Amino acid sequence: MGDTYLYAVLPTQSVSLHVPELWVGFLLSINRFIRIVANRWILPFFNRFGFYRLTLVASGTAVISTLLYGVSAHLVLWIFARLLWAFSYAILRLSSLSYSLETRQKGLSLGLSKGIQEIGPLLALLLGPVLGSYGSPHTTFLWLGGLSVLSLIFASRLEQRTHKFSTQAPVFSFVPGSFNFLVFLSAFFIEGLLVVVLGRLFQSESTAPLELLGLVAFYLAFRRVSLFAISPAAGFLADRIGLNTVFFLAMSLSIVSLLSIGLGFYTPGIIGCFLANSVSSALGPGTLGGDAETRLHALAANLSWRDLGAALGALAGGFLLGFNSIQPFFLIATFVLALALLFYYRSINHPVYKYGSN
Repeated sequence: MGDTYLYAVLPTQSVSLHVPELWVGFLLSINRFIRIVANRWILPFFNRFGFYRLTLVASGTAVISTLLYGVSAHLVLWIFARLLWAFSYAILRLSSLSYSLETRQKGLSLGLSKGIQEIGPLLALLLGPVLGSYGSPHTTFLWLGGLSVLSLIFASRLEQRTHKFSTQAPVFSFVPGSFNFLVFLSAFFIEGLLVVVLGRLFQSESTAPLELLGLVAFYLAFRRVSLFAISPAAGFLADRIGLNTVFFLAMSLSIVSLLSIGLGFYTPGIIGCFLANSVSSALGPGTLGGDAETRLHALAANLSWRDLGAALGALAGGFLLGFNSIQPFFLIATFVLALALLFYYRSINHPVYKYGSN
């Protein structure tokens, strides 16, 4: 909850939060870059402490990070809070995916997990402004941190998992396999680049600043709602027609939607991108092969490539803001993602891509 509200309030109220304006972008992006490394670095701790205990601790540190937002009066404390959140989120995300993949109905479980994860951010976006009207941003973070304590109750009710995974992690390759390359590109173009350039797509001399802000807020809210509502339904469908089938359809919709944006049909293109991404991001991990002992390494690698794609995409989006027209870049994105999807499905049975860990 705290992380979502921070993205909304820090760019506009950095002075009130005692954050120099030049450090705003750094604080908002550092957690994603840290997770690229943390996704693999935390794996041995699952074996040492167990999924249950590590998840419970991560839930607690996530709450602490939000409370720190409410008391931080120095840049160093802000950086510490963001690092704490980065490691907490890495553990919670990997744990939730691992628990979901242990069930028979993997699609539904993955979809529900993704949908439930979006309840907190949605509540933060709804309650944050209301709470903020009665106090300072610091006070709002303290309230959100207090509400987040409920996560400890849910974490304490998780099942104890006794089995351990293999400690022989595959060597990480800086050249991704076909599946992770596809995930990287999807995150780059949709989770990173598109989110950053939304306002630029609709910007014109006749568009009032308030109207532009409203459009961007609407599409970002739609993205959250689609993750919350569409992911479980897609998971239910995936258990009936297959995870790979639904994943392929979602990626195909991403390609068509990027093409729509490139041709100037912004509204259907953006909606299609966010709908497709809500499905592919939720169900993608379920297409990874391997047993319980090797799957966690594949998940960690896959999440790292997704985080890297989104982070670099956001940086690229910031660079594109300086161009007069950015439509041609979405036509290029369409072509590149289509080739990656074709390459993945042609190599899906090749042993080197079996676990999708690279």
